[in-house]
Amino acid sequence: MEPSVSDRWALADPRLAIDLLSTLRHEHDAVVDDLADAHETTAWLRDRHPDTDDGAQTRALLVRLRDLVRQLLTTAVDGTPAPPDVVAQISLLAAGAPVTLAARTHPDGTVTVERASHGDPDVTLAADLARSALILLAEPARDRLRLCRAPGCILFFLQQDPRQQWCSPTCGNRARVARHYARRNTRPDAGTGRS
Repeated sequence: MEPSVSDRWALADPRLAIDLLSTLRHEHDAVVDDLADAHETTAWLRDRHPDTDDGAQTRALLVRLRDLVRQLLTTAVDGTPAPPDVVAQISLLAAGAPVTLAARTHPDGTVTVERASHGDPDVTLAADLARSALILLAEPARDRLRLCRAPGCILFFLQQDPRQQWCSPTCGNRARVARHYARRNTRPDAGTGRS
């Protein structure tokens, strides 16, 4: 789907911050960290941000930013005040690579306008991710921001439907199964073997 004019020229895409937070998750009762080392960070960068692919240089910055964003979005979901130092650090990173619009004239005479940010690719990536997190603090994104409540899940997501409670159908199934077993085990006849 072609992005709309407002999406194409937006300050940042709020999904970027959620993508960064998704680098740390539970899978099959184990913690998976896509930023665990330089090799894994490079693989994550190549998949999502091809302009920046040196995981060795970028890893520490991304892990630091991920921790800050997790603190910030947790307070947003819980409805508690965000720590001022976290907001200040994310704001500083967001300002690291200002965004502007750039026009380009093509050989056929047409002009296109694109969102542009110049400078060190690592700083630009960090700035995009930080702006993305800040956008999640504002409406309407803040009102749709949720933390998955499925057992063992630590992922944030943007609610697509007012009834959506989980980040994925898999988490929804896991939560329903856990509820079923919890109800079944609290029934008075649970220990008798009768169903």
